[in-house]
Amino acid sequence: MMGHQSTSGKTELLRALSSSENSSTHVSRRRALFTGATFAMAHSGLGSAAAQPVQQSSELDLSPGRATLNAFMKLQTSISEQDIYYWYSGAYDGSLFGRSLSSMIGFQAIVKRRVSKPAEGLFHVTTWEAFYFHPLGDRTPIDGVYVNPLDGREVRPFHHKEGPTTFVYSEQSPRILGSDILNRPEKTLFEMPWSVSGNSVWMQRETFLDIPHFWNDEQRKSRADEVSQDRIRYSSIGTHFGRIDELLDEDIQSASSLFNYQATCDFLPWFKLANVPGAMIWRANGLKFQEVGKMPSEILAAFEKIHPEIFEDIPWSSFRTLFHDYLEQVDP
Repeated sequence: MMGHQSTSGKTELLRALSSSENSSTHVSRRRALFTGATFAMAHSGLGSAAAQPVQQSSELDLSPGRATLNAFMKLQTSISEQDIYYWYSGAYDGSLFGRSLSSMIGFQAIVKRRVSKPAEGLFHVTTWEAFYFHPLGDRTPIDGVYVNPLDGREVRPFHHKEGPTTFVYSEQSPRILGSDILNRPEKTLFEMPWSVSGNSVWMQRETFLDIPHFWNDEQRKSRADEVSQDRIRYSSIGTHFGRIDELLDEDIQSASSLFNYQATCDFLPWFKLANVPGAMIWRANGLKFQEVGKMPSEILAAFEKIHPEIFEDIPWSSFRTLFHDYLEQVDP
């Protein structure tokens, strides 16, 4: 059953993303939108954002096609075959209608991206993501219950995982390996909305989702305080920041990069706020690493405890999402 649900959920998400009127490229597959899944969408280059005029550098070529492909790969991951990691640190804020915005809980995430090059000008990037939650101001993973400052209720955070998904990048529009859902009727050159100022360069993507929920009517009815809507609605904006001199340097295969992310969506199921009018806003900043061991020791130690598999050669092989794992592992 789990395998069937995961395939169905992934298909629904891809269909929604590919049908977005403003989608210019790919969407990251993180179907369970709320979950860290959206990270992937925001910095995979698949987001649904209208293309903006490129602010061109006198030396850096960011024209659609091969030039944008190389710049994007170098900034987001690498133009050589290697593993790239991102560490994200952020928080979830909650807004109940008629009340002030309030921070609820902190989180940490590690994203692993494996780059391969099946052919010249063709890149495959396979992504795994792992998340854990912690109190605000303390990065120690929560083991047990946590009092949500938004409503004073005790909840049990669910430290979830996402992936794997393989994105295919070439001079044409990106797509997801094993799926033709994102293919356009007419192939278009790969392009991204870039901005340039001095030696700084950044690309920004927006994503908007409105798709059927992965839980069926019976599952939602049995968990009415966790999920009450029959659709998943989500919007996000993610920005990669880099340096022009590194993108121009032919000796650098993977440029340094900072990442900023913000999203608005329904509350995660374990907050048990499905019947309370409001929304969740989550925000994060991230840093790219070519060696996972260079991340802060406290973060590495926490993930060794919560998600040790993220450090393995192949963290996990079966496609998973927050919603499917939660449904399988947490009793109503």
